[in-house]
Amino acid sequence: MPAPPKDATPAELADWLEAMRRGIDLRLDSEGAWWHEGAPFAHAGLIAAFNRGLDVHPETGEAILRVGDRWCYVKCEGTPFLVRRLVPGANGLQATLNTGETYPVPPEGFITRGAHVYVRLAPKREARLNRVTQARLAEWLIEGPDGLQVKTATGAWPVRVTEAGR
Repeated sequence: MPAPPKDATPAELADWLEAMRRGIDLRLDSEGAWWHEGAPFAHAGLIAAFNRGLDVHPETGEAILRVGDRWCYVKCEGTPFLVRRLVPGANGLQATLNTGETYPVPPEGFITRGAHVYVRLAPKREARLNRVTQARLAEWLIEGPDGLQVKTATGAWPVRVTEAGR
């Protein structure tokens, strides 16, 4: 990483830092695998730390990786957040993300876009169900009075079907 320019103004330093944060070739693919300069990460501990540090920039909404008080941008194929597990419980359906965070599935339920299913769990936390979780979701699908629903012993959530890309 090149050093910042000598005698740089605060604005020039900010521009340099932004270029460094964007210049890191860190990518998260659509299945949740981490890549750097075209090669996948294999170290389980590093992958777990990256998943825990995944976030979105508060102003731009772009995916970022936080490590302590430092961060950089992450190029993502789709949404950075993936639902790895859905668990029905006394408090409804709980979704666990690739970050380790767990959220209740909101009453608004699920959205399909093309072949993928998404759920908005919190502001800036729209997540796509991974393949395994989406297959599990299919076990709970029923045709309800208002259309397609996900039904478990603890409740029902609508599934809104949209056109691809909307």
